[in-house]
Amino acid sequence: MKFLLIDDSAFSRKISANYIRKYFPDASIEFASDGEMGIQKFDQTHPDYVIADLLMPKVSGKDMISILKKKSFNNIIVLSADVQKGIRQEIEAMGITAFINKPLSDETMQVLYAKIKGTSYEATK
Repeated sequence: MKFLLIDDSAFSRKISANYIRKYFPDASIEFASDGEMGIQKFDQTHPDYVIADLLMPKVSGKDMISILKKKSFNNIIVLSADVQKGIRQEIEAMGITAFINKPLSDETMQVLYAKIKGTSYEATK
């Protein structure tokens, strides 16, 4: 499984990558530090899932989601500290796979794992 992790925070990218490797040990992970670079990496690497922050320079997470949706890509997971109810509802209405609050935790990764694998995390242990 191939992930593209897009976040302007190097610390957040590192923490998120560690969780992805823990739950998806065979996954490959590509990185981008802003939405513009994220779109370029998407076109180059063709990931199975994109995990992106909302608040990023150059191209916002919301605009990037719109661009990816126009490319008929739906496996988008938003990982953001911006958890205002209205923003969250607007982003979820765009048809993303999941909206997860930062920071990642084992609990949220188990939920994400279940969404990606279509099963419960407990069933795979």
